[in-house]
Parts: sequence; structure tokens; C-alpha cells
Amino acid sequence: MCYSDDPCYPQMLQVCPPSHEALLDCNGDDYFNTAPRAGSFPSSNPGLNTADSTFVADRDGQLPVLLPPAPPGYRGPRYTVRADNADDDLCVYAIRPATGVRVRLFCVGYLGDRSADVTGALISVAGGAGTVGLRLVATDRGATRAYGFRVARTGSSTPVLDERDGVAGQQSSSAPLGPTDPSTGYPAFYDRTLTLALNADPVVAFSASPASPVSGEAVTFTASATDPDGSIAALAWDLNGDGGYDEAQGATARRTFDAPGTYRVGLRATDDKGASATAVLDVTVGAAATPGAGGSGAGAGAGQSGAGATGGGSGTAQSGAVVAGNGQSGGASESTICRSTRTSLARKRVALATLRRGLASQSRSLTRLKKRRNRGGLTKSEARRYAAAAKRLNRRQKEGRALARGVKRLEQLVATRCG
Repeated sequence: MCYSDDPCYPQMLQVCPPSHEALLDCNGDDYFNTAPRAGSFPSSNPGLNTADSTFVADRDGQLPVLLPPAPPGYRGPRYTVRADNADDDLCVYAIRPATGVRVRLFCVGYLGDRSADVTGALISVAGGAGTVGLRLVATDRGATRAYGFRVARTGSSTPVLDERDGVAGQQSSSAPLGPTDPSTGYPAFYDRTLTLALNADPVVAFSASPASPVSGEAVTFTASATDPDGSIAALAWDLNGDGGYDEAQGATARRTFDAPGTYRVGLRATDDKGASATAVLDVTVGAAATPGAGGSGAGAGAGQSGAGATGGGSGTAQSGAVVAGNGQSGGASESTICRSTRTSLARKRVALATLRRGLASQSRSLTRLKKRRNRGGLTKSEARRYAAAAKRLNRRQKEGRALARGVKRLEQLVATRCG
């Protein structure tokens, strides 16, 4: 249509049927389109769009939304944004990761509402990045304020965001006014940016072999990880159950459990765009069988793993190691069993020293957080991390005490029986 804002010129002239007005700009990238295509120059520079004015753009929430569909073969999450409950003007933008420039997706005006799948537009704006910003702005055109934003992700029953403030025609938000939004010409009273992932999370699992290990037996963990829309970039293991995936890297990992019990092992897979997923497995470790002692004489045995020496002679077992008294134990010579026991003792000493160094570091970090907590200086997320870290430290301290007792028993055993 043609128009003039000078009284001496003819009034606005309708040059085509209203049903075809949106087709004046077929590509959605010219300067007279009130809803230019996401990613085009006018959408990124609304101040230069001559059609983006109150005179031309009827801000009733019914403007055409030219949002491209997701590209064929896209397997990542899809997002739907709804802007409603508007007493003023609400706008939805995407943020270019490389430059921080915002791209307008759509706006709604007084009493308007709109719901749109913005996945394709977000992918276009992201330009291949694994994440993109979604900015939601509500601006105040005067009198009262009300807004509602909802961001939903397919496959999730919990929305990414669902915020609503007041009803149209009633004063709601009392937030201070911010800068004028170029798309509406009014100051903002709500401005929030979300970071949305555009690639699918990896699928990760792993197995243990043997599935039912005993103490002192090495267990091999083998990863199985795939990425629906890319490749796996890294695999990291948590072998000691502390929540830190820093004990091993790669498709396989090994650990020997020194005592019976249940141990949690975790695997984290990270894809080529930075998305990650984790899997955990609780490994139940049984007591190692203690070989019987041969020879003659009365015998008695005691073991940490629950089995002692049997038959003639005397023996003491710790994690499956037996030192024979009179005669032999299970056909093995005393010198052979002593060498095995000393090797086990050496390994346990190294493990205990490593554990104590880790405990000292964790204790220092926790002490610093505790001081900040006592001063009331922790955020909610930091407080949750503090509570989790305190539980991990307590669990590790118990493991350390149990390992220290095992080392002491072996030392006494070696000193008494092996010289």
C-alpha cells in the first residue's frame, strides 16, 4: 500500500487486497516488511526498517511471523515460545553467539498473544554453534503492566521457562524501567536471556567385567556412547564416586576394589558441540575366597574379607591374602604368600597417601565455603554445592579410615609372620 503523512498529499491508498499485503515482500528481507525473516539484515537492525513503525505496523499481535522451519535431518531439541497476557508489548529475540547482536523473531502488542516454533530461526541465528541465546523483553507503554512468557522444549514435561505477571488492565510488575526497546519504542520492565541447546545430548552407558568382582580383583569398564547429531568428543570416568570425572579418560577404564562393598562408578560423555550426558553403575564387590592351609596342627584364621584359614596351621587373611603358619596354605609356600602380602601392602600405602592428599585439598576448599556460608555469603547454588561437597568429604573420610585400618593390619601381619 502507499501512504503519506503530509495533509497536502492524497490519503492512504489500498493498492492490493488485504489478504495479499504480507506478500509485498515475498522474501521477508526488505525494508518495508513489519516482520522480516529471522537472520535478515532488517531483523537485526530494526532501527533501519522503515516499515517498523506504529504507523505501518498494527501492533495487535497478529503480524506475520516469518520463522523458517528446522532444516531437514535436524535431530536436536525443538523449542516453542509463547508470549501472551500482554498489557503492553512483548518481543522475542535470538542472540547471535559470535557477535551478541539480537535478531527479532516476533512481537505481540496490547491484549495480544502468539505461540510459535522458533527452532529453525534459532538454528539460523546460531550459525552452527551448539547453543544460542533467547531474549524475552516486555516494554511498558504506560498505565498498567502485565506479561507472560513460556518456553517449552519438546520431549520435556517441564518448561524451560514459565513466567507470568498480572493480567491485562491491572498493574502488576513494579520493576524499574530499563532502556527503550528499539522494536517497540517503549522502555523495558522485563528483560531476560536464556541459553538454549540446539544439539541433542549424547546417549551413554557402560558395562563392567567381571560383573560380580571380588575384593582385590581388577574390574574393566567399557563405554558405549553415541551422539544422534554429531560425534563423541570425550569420555571421562569417575572411579571413586566423588562426582568428579577426573580419574580416567577414554573408552575403557580399570579399578581394583580393595574391600567388599558397593561402589558407584560414573561415566560422562561430551559431544563435539559441548553437550554432555552421564551414566552411573553401582558395583557390588564380594569377599575374596581365602585358600585353605595345609600341614598339621590346629589352625585358626581371621580375615577382613570374611574368610579365614582352614585346615592345619594358623593363618590370617586380609583382602584375600593368607600367610601360612605350620605347613602351606593352599599349596603356596610361605615366602610366596609373604611376597604377595607385601605387594598388597605397598599398593594400599600408595592408595592411602593419594586419598589423604585429596582429602586435604577437599577439606581446604570446604573450609573456605564454610566461612563464606557463616557470613551469609553463599548463593543458593553454592549452598547446594557446599552440602554435596560436605557429604562427599564425609564419605571419603570413612573410606580413608577403613583403608588405614587395612594398612595397619597388613603391617602387623608382615611384621609378625614374614619378618
